[in-house]
Amino acid sequence: GIVILGLLFTVACLCVSISLVISCGEYFSKLMPFFSYKVWATITALVSFTVANLGLNQILAISVPILGMIYPMAIVLIVLGIFARLTNHYIYLITMIFTAVFSIIDTINVTFLKKSLADTLSYIPLYDQGVGWVLPAIVGLIIGTVVAKGKSGKEVAMK
Repeated sequence: GIVILGLLFTVACLCVSISLVISCGEYFSKLMPFFSYKVWATITALVSFTVANLGLNQILAISVPILGMIYPMAIVLIVLGIFARLTNHYIYLITMIFTAVFSIIDTINVTFLKKSLADTLSYIPLYDQGVGWVLPAIVGLIIGTVVAKGKSGKEVAMK
């Protein structure tokens, strides 16, 4: 049973890996056609092989701060996308700027400053629970809405 399970996981991971190499090769060959699909697929496979051999601890040390910085912005984009009919590019832009600035500051604080700004950042509601980006996102949403209303009012007045 253990051998069969191991084989199943190996085949599943191999299928996903091959699909990702193929997808990346196709995408980059269309985006940057100065290399052929085969060259891009080879580059993707070699980079993936190199990263995979760094070891789990090293991969996590690199990816956790990046993912920690990206996930607030991804959540805000998803929420804005759900309410896309009610938003416009000003709301998206300003909300994302506020969220990104907070997220970058928090990531720098955690990764490079060894949480030396934690006392200052803890004044932001929900920071201690790990979702301090919510208030900057809401502030950005409010400012973006005000700007969008102001811009639409000017556009109507110009017509």
